[in-house]
Amino acid sequence: MASTATALRTPARRTTIAKKKFAVPPVKVACLACRASRTRCDGKKVCTNCSTRGRECQYTKSKRGGPRAPRSKVSQKQPQVEDRDMTFNWNDEDFVFDEAPSFISPGAGLSQLDFSQDSDFIYDSLFTSSVQFDGQSSGSSPQSRPDSLPERASPIVRVYGSDEDLLNAYYVFIHPYFPVLPPPVSSPVVDRPSSRPRDEHRKGHRSNVRSDFEPSSPITLAISTILALVPHHDDEDPANPESVLYRRKFAQSFAESTMESVEIESEILDSDSSPSRALTGSSPTARRGSFHPNVPVEIESVIALLILSIYEYAQRGNISKMRTRAGQALISAMDMSLHSQGDNEGEFAEAKRRAWWMCYTCACQGSIVSSTPPTVSVHDPRFTTRYPSIRSDPDAWPFFLSAQQTILAATQFILDQNKALEMKSNMSFVYEKMHELNSRLDPLLARADGWTTYSSAMPVDASEAVVALALKSIARIKLNSARIKLNRYCAFTDRALFSEKHCDLKSSGQYLNPRGGEHSTMTPAPACGCGDLFDNSSFSSISRSPSSPLSSRSSSMSSLGSIPSISDVPELNLPFSSHLAARYCLKAALNIAQSFEALPYPNLTGNQESLVPSSSSHSGKAPRTMPSFACCAMQSSYAMLMICHKIRATNGEGFIYQRNEHLVSNLTSQLRNGLQKVVGALDNYSMTFEALTGMRDQVRAATDAALPSVS
Repeated sequence: MASTATALRTPARRTTIAKKKFAVPPVKVACLACRASRTRCDGKKVCTNCSTRGRECQYTKSKRGGPRAPRSKVSQKQPQVEDRDMTFNWNDEDFVFDEAPSFISPGAGLSQLDFSQDSDFIYDSLFTSSVQFDGQSSGSSPQSRPDSLPERASPIVRVYGSDEDLLNAYYVFIHPYFPVLPPPVSSPVVDRPSSRPRDEHRKGHRSNVRSDFEPSSPITLAISTILALVPHHDDEDPANPESVLYRRKFAQSFAESTMESVEIESEILDSDSSPSRALTGSSPTARRGSFHPNVPVEIESVIALLILSIYEYAQRGNISKMRTRAGQALISAMDMSLHSQGDNEGEFAEAKRRAWWMCYTCACQGSIVSSTPPTVSVHDPRFTTRYPSIRSDPDAWPFFLSAQQTILAATQFILDQNKALEMKSNMSFVYEKMHELNSRLDPLLARADGWTTYSSAMPVDASEAVVALALKSIARIKLNSARIKLNRYCAFTDRALFSEKHCDLKSSGQYLNPRGGEHSTMTPAPACGCGDLFDNSSFSSISRSPSSPLSSRSSSMSSLGSIPSISDVPELNLPFSSHLAARYCLKAALNIAQSFEALPYPNLTGNQESLVPSSSSHSGKAPRTMPSFACCAMQSSYAMLMICHKIRATNGEGFIYQRNEHLVSNLTSQLRNGLQKVVGALDNYSMTFEALTGMRDQVRAATDAALPSVS
């Protein structure tokens, strides 16, 4: 198979190939058998390897390669960077950006405040009567730009020199948050990355990547896709646009090679030579060794597709492709009967269980983030495969999967509720479903709240204690997000807060049209008895009278758009009062922020180390990966920000008296701290995944508008 990195080598780099240990350069196209076994092919009509082993030697046309522009022409081109297709001249030594936006250090320092007073008590003490909301919003101030850019070092991408190093890196960066492989066979696992500087040939040194290793199987290429996005510790300025673009291009090259490798391993040789025999033959099998000793080769392509599913979402922001990759993995897994293993205890039982239930999780997650009906029946009786297990905590996997099913049900509730509101149909089904799901959530949340959560950087070992911690933290995040989804409309009438649409949250100016079907900027969602939280008269008075007493407060929120009158929309009385629903949302939002902070960080050294929350900066922490549940951060931020606006509105109108000032201060501190935690978590993810920078910037802008003192 053609090398993944070949497409990124410069002409100067190619001049050193003759110095490698192979006297004859690699052939342009290797036969299918040599590709599958990762063996060097000599390119003959019947290659030496196949002739020696008595194998049929077949070739397919390679999609790689092609003519290259002469170096003289390349050097005459002007350096160019295009945001749309991310192409730029790799050979120009004078490549300079005219300007670059400022980049924030990953992770925000979070101080520990006094939370001795319960948020429910504070909320009930402050908001027990009808209040008014100023309702107008403004955007954040534009980011400052540096006057000049410092001299930049060459971009570096993270690569690895062997399958063993790649597997160790998987356990360091991916496994704690996405345990699709069985536990490591040996420990400790240590990150040993190589580097591939973009202009290594100019500096006169050679790459420390082993010249005889290139990832070529689907699973090694998929893992390399994620790891290439993680900034290298030797990169002096990983947030520089040039470094970001270099990692982006390298990762996408790995992703494309992954799909090519999946196609190659599913190829039947008879399909080219004798198609009539292909239908009567057996399924294709990979002729190579396994990547992990406890994982069969045939399910490695399924695992690779699952990893690419998260890559498409978190890095490329392509939810459609995310669902496509997860769907491909699910179909392949069911073709292999991974869903119907029962209590089978065969040689690869645990690997098959994890592969199947991660297929199930990714398929559900695609429906959650796209707010669409699930592609599989959640409780399909055909799904008999037993849950995976973790030695240190047998309850971690079952609880995690239960949380995934619950948040999927809450997402479907949102779809049903919106449809009922649009069609002005009978809401009794919505009421019953809301009661049912809230009752289902209560015991699950009680269990999750009983856990002791703390930040950790423990290494992954055979007991997988750090994996259990991560799964429980993710489960708690999902459950509390489900609580917000169920109560958000009753608490806040689903008023738009963010300028862009994220997950199932509306963007500014987007409201449900009660006349059916479409969205409109003219008519907001119907009222639900929530007038005691946001009285629309405050919106109207602000928009009519810029000099009103609240205009100075509301002017800072103007970018979020005005809220039109809802006096002509019939009132709908939902099962919960706005006060109770908002209190549910507040507690859930603070729990989500706490659980994001409790997620473990990658342990690069393999040393035992536990970290407790502190006020120190997170900039020294390695980036977490696989954030498929990032929408939960938006749900949490939305609820906290809406409570912030309620505090400002009631305080501005004199509804909070002098005797409650300490409660106002305490609740505001909790909200500020919670928002800092969410921004810090998104900041940490954004070190690796570019698509999440949009979420981070939206939350930061809305936070700066609601709580200007938050930096």
